[in-house]
Amino acid sequence: MKKCCVLIAGILFLLVVTASALAVQLQEVVERTFTLAEEGSVSVENMTGEILIHAWDEDEVKIVATKWARALTEKRAEELLEALEVEVTTKKDSLDIDTNFPWWKQLDPTSSVKVDYELWVPLSAEANAQSVSGSIQVVERENNVWAKTTSGTLEIASIAGDVEAKTTSGAIEVREVEGESIVVDSTSGRVTLEEVEGIMEVRTMSGRVKITNSKGVAKSVRTISGGIWVELEEVSKTASRMILTSTSGDVTLLLPEDVSADIDAQTTSGRISSEFKILVQGEIGKRRLQGIIGEGGIKITLKTTSGDVALEKV
Repeated sequence: MKKCCVLIAGILFLLVVTASALAVQLQEVVERTFTLAEEGSVSVENMTGEILIHAWDEDEVKIVATKWARALTEKRAEELLEALEVEVTTKKDSLDIDTNFPWWKQLDPTSSVKVDYELWVPLSAEANAQSVSGSIQVVERENNVWAKTTSGTLEIASIAGDVEAKTTSGAIEVREVEGESIVVDSTSGRVTLEEVEGIMEVRTMSGRVKITNSKGVAKSVRTISGGIWVELEEVSKTASRMILTSTSGDVTLLLPEDVSADIDAQTTSGRISSEFKILVQGEIGKRRLQGIIGEGGIKITLKTTSGDVALEKV
């Protein structure tokens, strides 16, 4: 009986795959332009599909939405494509783009719809992008950026403003950002920050965190499964604390040679090393080191359960 059920399931799966391969796919491009006040905000919400946001010098927003529909018949695909709507709500200082998906029409596994967005947005406008399934890319912005996707990668680059980036499943890459706050959260996926300046807070449950050529303070960097590498060419003088913790993985922190800090390094299974001279003040041993670099100052905690802890010079 069990073998019979497995066989039936396999046949059904092959039928679905075959039907999908033979499906008709239709495409429709919608292009619209709207005026936006200087330093206004643009928000785009999508269910399935990619979002790409560019910058330009115009005082308006150009939207190119590519709608896709796949079905077993052309008539069915046309029906889905017609029901797939892009709605735009405009105000003087804001522009909201919403995607209405025809879920009531999409009743079989061989049908699918999605919308890919490409936007040209004034350089000084704030950008908010959200997708359930799809990658998001935002480049060149002189204002804040907020990006979130449940399943997909995030790429944010050349931003003069605060950044908040979140994904449940996917990698996050943040480059050339200068803002007060940079918050990055990935449940499952690697996180990369390069040439970032500001207060950085990074969290991932499963994935490696790597911060390079950056300035400011890594206020909180946490991962459950993965290593941590943080390289700060300059530490903010107003910083009070940095915490780098991993459950399974090495923790490495690179700091300027003239830094002053209070160090607390811990590992349950691994070793601790330092290129800095540390004046020991508290506990010292194979698994714990407490002390002062220079005149002391910013409190730095480096902790891993399984892995090495290293304090190095940039």
